Amino acid sequence: MGLLAAMAFAMNIYGCEGGNPTPTPTPGGWQKVFTFISAVNYQDVCFVDTQNGWIAGQGGVVLHTADGGSTWDKEASTTLNKLNSVFFTDSRNGWAVGDNGTLVRTRDGGTTWNTRLTGVAANLTTVYFTDPNNGWIGGWSGVIMHTTDGADTLSLQASGVTGKINSIYFVDFQKGWAVGTLGTILHTEDKGDTWLVQPSGSAANLNEVVFADANLGWAVGDNGTILSTSNGGASWVNQSSGTNSKLSSVDFAGAQNGWIAGDNGLILHTEDGGATWKSQKIATTNNQSGIFFVDLLNGWVVGLSGDIFKTTSGGK
Repeated sequence: MGLLAAMAFAMNIYGCEGGNPTPTPTPGGWQKVFTFISAVNYQDVCFVDTQNGWIAGQGGVVLHTADGGSTWDKEASTTLNKLNSVFFTDSRNGWAVGDNGTLVRTRDGGTTWNTRLTGVAANLTTVYFTDPNNGWIGGWSGVIMHTTDGADTLSLQASGVTGKINSIYFVDFQKGWAVGTLGTILHTEDKGDTWLVQPSGSAANLNEVVFADANLGWAVGDNGTILSTSNGGASWVNQSSGTNSKLSSVDFAGAQNGWIAGDNGLILHTEDGGATWKSQKIATTNNQSGIFFVDLLNGWVVGLSGDIFKTTSGGK
């Protein structure tokens, strides 16, 4: 998740989906960031601008940076359950979801986090908001929940599937996609009141989905799977990744430049919308679980064993 929704959804200019598309380049590739927590497996990363970001992971850990990821401080998340996804719409409003139906929310940038009741016991894997009030949460057993009040209350939506929902992405208040196990792709045009299956042509588990606008999108998954669509998911086609590794996370800054994070320290980059993907060097062989860019140059990737890397050069 990165710059794309700011371009596709004008009302969400900043937040986890927004940033400056024309930064000044600086040299460097991917640089490792050292923290006082070295053994934690990090699951997800989210930034609202080039300076302020959050990481969520094992043991309920939430980290915050105010200097672009050079240093990180631990926040009191109020849970010890693993947190699988974190999302902020701006510098104050954020949510994180995790195992055993865990949902925590902050209204002050993470200074305080409060537990919200979800009414489900399923592990929750993904959270996405279009503004401080309207959001969706997905998880195991086909769970999709919707809120219109920032997660004060949640209502279950009928996904029509029983497998795990791994990722949800919306381009506006109405249109969204969800991906999950065994090639599942779902689409809604009415806020999730109805979710319909889109044939993916793949049996691979799909781990994340991202869209540049209402038509152009990508999904990544196990066995090196990359799928793309140019018609809102009416049809999906395979893109060649050149690997059989699990691909866990994808983000794009515009329609052409994208990055993927995967197992064994794999980082892939495209400059042509995914027609070709090339690997980028990174000093780790640990599995990477979350990648995030706010613009063409500034990005972060997190993974197992405390891995946090940042780039100010698009990973080059």
